[in-house]
Amino acid sequence: MSVPDIFKKYVENNDLGVIRVTLKELLRNDLTSEMYTEYLAYTEEQNVSIFEEHDNEEFLSEKEFTEDYLTEQLNQLLRNFSKKRVELIKAIICRIHGEEIQQQRKEEISYQNSHSKKIVGSIFIAVGGLIMVSSLFFANLGLTVVGTIAVVSGVILLLSIKES
Repeated sequence: MSVPDIFKKYVENNDLGVIRVTLKELLRNDLTSEMYTEYLAYTEEQNVSIFEEHDNEEFLSEKEFTEDYLTEQLNQLLRNFSKKRVELIKAIICRIHGEEIQQQRKEEISYQNSHSKKIVGSIFIAVGGLIMVSSLFFANLGLTVVGTIAVVSGVILLLSIKES
């Protein structure tokens, strides 16, 4: 994932209001906080300081975390965009949506593994095909065997993805 140009433009213009709203929405909608982290890193790389000092609000204990409290703190974030409040919001999300976060991460890992297998399988097939074609020019049975093994391995990898 990469930071979109529109967000980069807001950072370039030092539009703190839009940057903070965007980061707040990323916290709300991306349970893993990965996009939030990526956007924040981009903002910091551009030397744009978005955090404020914490306003000394006392937070509820972890036992008292609820969806309503999460909503309240997300709204408060726009009034006081402090690192302490962001960490609280992440903790509330983790406490309330822990199982969903784990499921989302499992799905992402599964997708990444599947995607990697597709790439590797396609490479095996392509390289194996090239080896087989070149074996025709060199009349080399060994190259033909190696090429065939590579193609078959690639096909097996691609078929294993469809079975998963």
